[in-house]
Formats: sequence, structure tokens, C-alpha cells
Amino acid sequence: MTTTIRFNPFQPEFHQNPYPTYEYLRREDPIHRSFLNAWVITRYEDVEAILKDTRFCVDDLPERLIQKSHYLKQGNLDPLAQTIHNWLFFLEPPSYTIARSGE
Repeated sequence: MTTTIRFNPFQPEFHQNPYPTYEYLRREDPIHRSFLNAWVITRYEDVEAILKDTRFCVDDLPERLIQKSHYLKQGNLDPLAQTIHNWLFFLEPPSYTIARSGE
């Protein structure tokens, strides 16, 4: 059985014109699990519902980076973890809400 990758943001064709891919995903696979093991949500209504649903949370990538640092032979990922800790993408409310509103 051959698996067709529907969403690959690394393909040159996608960079030239991503809209056919987005249209296909919105129509045929609006909540798509990518080959990168990430979710690609393409409909506004779905995104809005997920963001309001308390069962979903932000991936704690900064903490995972700190944990992975323990396995490195030299150096660590702490500076990267500290940098992205305050990125809007990794914030939960109320920090997210405050950062987004600019207060």
C-alpha cells in the first residue's frame, strides 16, 4: 500500500503555489495529520473550535528541549528553550491573551 503525502511544506511545488494543496485539504482532509506528525487544520471553524476547547493545550516544546539537553554530550538547548518560551505560539491563557492584546 502506497501512502500519498498530501501536505509537504518542503516541496518546491508547494512554495510556488500552496493554494491548491490548501484547497484540497479544506475540502477532503480538513483536520490532517502530516508526515511530520503534526496536525494541519485548514478550516477557520475547526481552528476556532479547537482554540476554545479546554481539552487541547499547547505543546510544551521549551520544556521538552530542556529535558533533551540532559542527553547531549556537550552544550545544551536551554538558550533555545528560554528564547521560544515567550513566543506567542507556545503561550497558554492568560499569558497568551495578554500578549495578543498588547497589554
